[in-house]
Amino acid sequence: MSYTSPRYTYISKQSAFDQLRQDATQAGKTIADKQATADKLKRAEDERKRKINESRLALGRGATQKYLNTVIQNSTGSEFEKGAISEYFKGTGKKVGELTMRTQGPSPVCQDEGTCDADMEELAKLLQLPGQVKTLTENMLDQLDYTDIKNIDPNQPGNYFLAANILKGATGTDPASGYSYSLRKNEITGGTEWVFKFDEAKARESFKNAKPPMSEEEINDQIEAMKFDGGKNEFAINSEGLESQTRNGGSLFIDTPEITSDINEVYADTQLFGGIKFDDKGNLVPNSGNFDMSRFLKGVKPYYIYDDNGKKILSYEGVVDKDKIANDAAFNIQIKRKLEEYLKPENSGEMTALWNMTLSGHSYDWDENEIAKEMGFETPEDMRAAWDYGEITPKMQEAFKKYYKQYMVDDAAKLMNSSSFQQHRRTSDIRNLGFANQDTDFIIEGNDPIYDAGE
Repeated sequence: MSYTSPRYTYISKQSAFDQLRQDATQAGKTIADKQATADKLKRAEDERKRKINESRLALGRGATQKYLNTVIQNSTGSEFEKGAISEYFKGTGKKVGELTMRTQGPSPVCQDEGTCDADMEELAKLLQLPGQVKTLTENMLDQLDYTDIKNIDPNQPGNYFLAANILKGATGTDPASGYSYSLRKNEITGGTEWVFKFDEAKARESFKNAKPPMSEEEINDQIEAMKFDGGKNEFAINSEGLESQTRNGGSLFIDTPEITSDINEVYADTQLFGGIKFDDKGNLVPNSGNFDMSRFLKGVKPYYIYDDNGKKILSYEGVVDKDKIANDAAFNIQIKRKLEEYLKPENSGEMTALWNMTLSGHSYDWDENEIAKEMGFETPEDMRAAWDYGEITPKMQEAFKKYYKQYMVDDAAKLMNSSSFQQHRRTSDIRNLGFANQDTDFIIEGNDPIYDAGE
């Protein structure tokens, strides 16, 4: 009988390694699945918020401004207009009189009681309060007026949209719907703030007689949509924060940049179109500008004309090459200059608005799946998703630069292919090139939508 020492007995660890690999693979898949689910839920929540803000914008536009424009009075007297400001200052006139008597005269009461410093400080604050409220209210009304902002991005934080509509008394954000606003003292800072409130119980009551009738689930969904961000029932705008933003030239709402203005500036500063002119509205002035078709020629496509006898005559028209536009040195210099401005931290809001409202929704002549992979996104939908207002990551910057330049290239090609520049595409030199290259790839047959002449 032989004996084998346990010390030298071989035990295979392969099965354990295989199991470890399987566990690691499964764990990785689980994490990826959870991340994909989280991303999907976030997109759904962002879309829900966007739709809510869009409805708020629709309600707010065209509504008339409430009485606040006429009640702002920089006065310390006892005559205050009706409404929120009047309510806030109720009783302060009497208090000012009492403190004045306590702190003035040959033998002020405060001197005997040892309260002069405190009484005089309280009186000074009361005397300054009307001016502070006036400044706060004027700034707030100015900042919350979004009616003149073109192409406003509904992805911006929703509280300010809702506060603006409450002030305007827009349908669905009026007192009957459960909304109210008032002035109050911030107990922490001591400053004044406007507070906007939503009364859920009152709102629910208003839905009881809805026509057609609403189910409990529909009412709950509507109530959630009516609340302030984060499901809160109130939102405050304080004097310190608002005045700080106004002093620094900031604003509550971001204007979406007009990309046509960017395009026109780029055209004016490059040699793509010589002598091109635009009117005050950014429209091309007819018969202005020209371009050298030979610099951007991809090929020619056939078209036909008819002589006086009705005879069909073949001719050729130049087709613009987008790649040659994209590689034009002067064109790229101007685009780089524009992008450098957008990439400055102080312009992140405008960059976000332009992405959300213009660039991400534009139809581009490229394979979105390939571009998404190149940009490091899982899907084209992820790549084109609306951005939150805040930090712009390097990945977002790269996507912005890619889309911004392509938008410019597409516009330049469209303009070159338009009827306004037809004479530059149908010169005798181009026609001769067509006849000299028949039966070659230089001839672009068919009505390719990418290079449609636009007639």
